[in-house]
Amino acid sequence: MIFWKLGFKETINVSLFAMGVSDIGSLVSLFWMGICYNPIFADSDISFDSRSVQYLTGGWPKFYLTRISGLITAYVTFERCLCTVIPLKVKSMLTPKRVSVIIAVIFTAIALTVSPIYVYTQFGQRWNSTLVGLIFSANKETVNSITLGLSVLLCDGSFLFVAAGTVILVLNLKKSLQWKETAARTSDKRLSKETKASKMVTFIAVVFITCL
Repeated sequence: MIFWKLGFKETINVSLFAMGVSDIGSLVSLFWMGICYNPIFADSDISFDSRSVQYLTGGWPKFYLTRISGLITAYVTFERCLCTVIPLKVKSMLTPKRVSVIIAVIFTAIALTVSPIYVYTQFGQRWNSTLVGLIFSANKETVNSITLGLSVLLCDGSFLFVAAGTVILVLNLKKSLQWKETAARTSDKRLSKETKASKMVTFIAVVFITCL
């Protein structure tokens, strides 16, 4: 809500808004998974096997949204690195509209990597149960291996990218700000804004690296 009210004239607001959406979605999915595994709910008089149903309704959505948050973190770190390396060109290269397209591509690309799970898995009544649960196709293991492999690759890739980008960002930040003061004659207000944004992204990246 805060980023929505701030508007999207700044590219960092676009990225952080998208990250907020994916993080909230991930937490809602995790909350639903907790409900599905809770014996009070799972063993009550419901018409479906909640521990099974959460696989598609909670587990994979959380997996999907967590990967998106990781890639957005990697992108935000990359953007901040560009701000310190080529400060005079980055504004023309990365406009709010272009960043919105990049974020949309991230959401779509990750969706394509998890979509096979939903194609080859469906809800239905199994032969040994009256409850609605999951029915897997014959090639479940192959689909799982490919989908999980792609997701792990994206996860590890974003982790390494964020780690490298954070190191570059920290090393270049002070040097870049000194250059702006002398060569570009950037106002103190602008310098303060850039510094705060870079420190915030650095903090987010460090939390991401530590927790992952």
